[in-house]
Amino acid sequence: MPVFSILLPTNRSQAFVKDSISSCLSNSFLDFELLVGVQDWKIWHSSSIRQQWILDDPRIKIVDSTNTSNLPSNLNHLISQASCDYAVRHDDDDLMHPLRLKSLFDNIDIVDRAVVVGQSYRVIDDFKQLISAVISPPPHDFENRCRLLTGPCFAHPAVTLNLRRLNRVYDVSFDYAQDYKLYVDNFNSGDFLGVAGMATYYRAPKKGLSDFYVKKRVKQLELHEACMLELWTSLIGPENISASMVTMFRKTYITSEDDELIGAKEIKQPVCSADLNHSYLQVQESIARMAKARGSFVR
Repeated sequence: MPVFSILLPTNRSQAFVKDSISSCLSNSFLDFELLVGVQDWKIWHSSSIRQQWILDDPRIKIVDSTNTSNLPSNLNHLISQASCDYAVRHDDDDLMHPLRLKSLFDNIDIVDRAVVVGQSYRVIDDFKQLISAVISPPPHDFENRCRLLTGPCFAHPAVTLNLRRLNRVYDVSFDYAQDYKLYVDNFNSGDFLGVAGMATYYRAPKKGLSDFYVKKRVKQLELHEACMLELWTSLIGPENISASMVTMFRKTYITSEDDELIGAKEIKQPVCSADLNHSYLQVQESIARMAKARGSFVR
């Protein structure tokens, strides 16, 4: 049995998927399976990849995902097909770093005790040009849990899931922000740990003011806020969620470029910093107690 299962759902990235698959097969660590979940066979067969030699690699398993409704549904289907305990998330338009799996294997004790592991990444454009420095997650569980209070602690294409510890898979109602929802749903399932080493070159999505982008962004922001509220509510109770806190969530996550898109006038409301500091301290103490009980408390 291989050590890692790479999950690569694909639908509409035929321009990039060949390079994406090739980057996985070029990993220096060879003991893995690559599950490619194909949602649209017409698009898949129109791609140049279907006749390429790389599909002859025995580590590749083409999975029929035509009955899946969206990305999280496809990911869940791939998880159900995985042979390994450790599922490595990879997008069909990204490039995997050749040392990603080796870095995970060199830190297998950390991977084994975590529910989610994050690694470093860099952002690239459509022409594979680097447009960011290395972005690395904090190594410690406590820091990553605090990050989850206002957003995802890891970049979604740079995570590895420990399927033995994962209690809930992806929520298919979250077309967007599905990884943030996964972290919130598995908040009590194990540690959230960062390990050294590059994971991926993440292709930055193009932004614009088209109707599609505006609707997509509004939906992303709504689902992101739902994740934050769910986590805070679970930690300190719904009676302690104030309007000031909701405003803080929006000010933290919604950038100035989003203001016009969503007409977020409520963001301009004043925030009571004393209330927020008190609530934030409550949540941090709750996280610290949780981490200390598992022996993973580092502060």
